[in-house]
Amino acid sequence: MRFRSLRARFLWGTLLVIALVMTAAFAVVEHRQRATIVDEFQRRGEVLARSLAAISHGPLLLYNYTALEQT
Repeated sequence: MRFRSLRARFLWGTLLVIALVMTAAFAVVEHRQRATIVDEFQRRGEVLARSLAAISHGPLLLYNYTALEQT
């Protein structure tokens, strides 16, 4: 009877350690993915803003509001 209890304790201990390691790994991966996605959105936003600024430069100098609206 005592052997089964020891085996059960070992099993539960092992499961607990695995659960803790998996939770920590999940947290690290989730944090890194979130940071990567945020950086990518910021980079794309900057590229879009630069592109819009380059396209709008001429119509702004000529006060061509129709071309600006179309852009």
